[in-house]
Amino acid sequence: MQDIFKQIQKYFNEVKDFLSIRIIDIGSTSFTLWTLLYFIFLAWLLFFITAKLRKWIVYKLLSKSKVELGVRLAVGTIIRYGVLILGLVIVIQTVGINLSAITILAGALGVGIGFGLQNVTNNMVSGIIILFERPIKVGDRIQVGEVFGDVVSISMRSTMVVTND
Repeated sequence: MQDIFKQIQKYFNEVKDFLSIRIIDIGSTSFTLWTLLYFIFLAWLLFFITAKLRKWIVYKLLSKSKVELGVRLAVGTIIRYGVLILGLVIVIQTVGINLSAITILAGALGVGIGFGLQNVTNNMVSGIIILFERPIKVGDRIQVGEVFGDVVSISMRSTMVVTND
């Protein structure tokens, strides 16, 4: 019976040694395979929870109000992104990454991404304005140039119009 316990203990020690292999050192922090797996699990859990939170906000919490579905979806998505950003900062600190070391890199990436996504961001902000101010609503008939159509859906990134063709 003791041989079985020794074999099990030996197996767990081998797994522990394997998961303790250092992958990379950043500053004074060493990252192991265990740290990487822990980070991946926490990030997956965060994405899962925020997706469920968004659905709950849109279909349970805000459905009791008279707010249109498009506005509810926009609010739910904005809240999800906010919670995701906050959660990722917490997850990164939990696994031991010092955020002050990443600040300069994040700033440089932010500027580059900002220039690259300028049009996308502009369109998204325009979509949010359309959703909240509601100059057009689902079911409205609109004209763009010589083309007429009916608005069938409005989201943060696009407005879908069905034309007469």
